[in-house]
Amino acid sequence: MIRTHHVLLVSLGLVTGCATSSANSNPNNPDAGNVQYDVANPGDAGAGAAGDGAGDSATSGRKPRSGTSTRGLGSREGVQRLQAKAPPRGDGGGGGGGNTVSPNRKPGVKLGTGGLKIPSKGGGTTQPDPTADPNGLLANVFALPAGTESLPDFATLGAPAATVPIRELNYEARGAFPGVSVSGETIGMQFVGSLNIVEEGEYTLCLNSMAGSRVLLDETLVVDNDGNHTAPTEKCEPVYMAAGEYGIEIDYFYQSSLGVKVLFSWNRDGGAASTPVPTSVLFKPGT
Repeated sequence: MIRTHHVLLVSLGLVTGCATSSANSNPNNPDAGNVQYDVANPGDAGAGAAGDGAGDSATSGRKPRSGTSTRGLGSREGVQRLQAKAPPRGDGGGGGGGNTVSPNRKPGVKLGTGGLKIPSKGGGTTQPDPTADPNGLLANVFALPAGTESLPDFATLGAPAATVPIRELNYEARGAFPGVSVSGETIGMQFVGSLNIVEEGEYTLCLNSMAGSRVLLDETLVVDNDGNHTAPTEKCEPVYMAAGEYGIEIDYFYQSSLGVKVLFSWNRDGGAASTPVPTSVLFKPGT
């Protein structure tokens, strides 16, 4: 009798176990495979730092971090990201638009260039005096010591030997830079102004130069093409830029015996071919 009772209990246990296993493996069972995980709610104190920081950023008005290697504002992993210190000008064509003059321009400052005209990159002809409008950049020119092999710290060079306005930065010539009469074998140039970006996005900025060059936006190094290149050498870097007006500095030096070659170009969203950065998005200081 006792043996029969034990057999009945074992049989009942097997039947119950099989029924449970069948319920869990049945795809029609809404609880099949349902595993509960202990996941903290972002709004709970148990979320750690997120509860006091990133978790409430949407309601605190806190701006996103502007680190140079962060993923945000749609930028790709590892792409430098910049946030402008000033809003964009209204019609500067930051996406490569028309050659217009911003209606928001401040009164221009005469540059004391004596009516200098800058030779066009095609040679032979001249353009109207670019000091009549705000577009373009100003170039501070310095005579550098013989044997210079890399870009100097321009802040330590004192007053420039000359200052000339330029249009877009796309020059190639024998001997001296067009419009520059400063004598010397090694010449340093610092192009300053602002770059107006209307459309947020990823841009690839390129410098092609002989000898060395670099681009800084709001004092952040973006393209470093330094070195005493004896042949045209191009360096490109992707950068994700929010809409705005960025202070721009392009440093450059060349050997007069080798000639001048400097091209500042860009493309948008990984485009295959770059084009010269147009005059319409460049603005001289104080304009």
